[in-house]
Amino acid sequence: MDLSTNSILASIKKMLGLEDDYTPFDMDIIVHINSALMTLNQLGVGPDKGFQIEGYNETWDDLEISLEMIGAVKNYIYLSVKTLFDPPTNSFVMDAMQKQIEQLGWRLNVQAESKKTFDFITDDEKARKRGWPGNDVIDGSSD
Repeated sequence: MDLSTNSILASIKKMLGLEDDYTPFDMDIIVHINSALMTLNQLGVGPDKGFQIEGYNETWDDLEISLEMIGAVKNYIYLSVKTLFDPPTNSFVMDAMQKQIEQLGWRLNVQAESKKTFDFITDDEKARKRGWPGNDVIDGSSD
C-alpha cells in the first residue's frame, strides 16, 4: 500500500509509528478507528448516516469532512486510537492526551453545529403546508 494515498488506516498506522506492511494489529486499529468515528458522528461530524472503515480502501475524502475540520478530525482519531491501542505509561501524558481529545471533540462539535444552516425549502407550496413562510417572505420579496 502506498502511503501517499488518502487511506485512513494507512495514515493512522503511520502516525502510530507502524509500517504499512505490518498487519498483525490492523483489526485492533480498525476497531479503534471505528469507535472514534462513531464518537465523531455523535458530535455531529461526518456523514449523517455514520461511517466505518474495513481496511485500506476507505479514505479521508469518503468522510465528507470540510477542509477546515479535516486536520482536527485526523488528530482526534489518532489520539483516540493511540490512547486505546498504545497508551502512554506516564499518567501525566495520558491526562494531557485525554484533555486534548476532549478539547478537539468540543471544538469539532462547535464547528459542525455552526456549519448547519436552516435548509429553506425552495418549493413555497411545501413550505407553506408545513406552516413555514415561503421564500418570497423570507427574502423580502412579498407584498
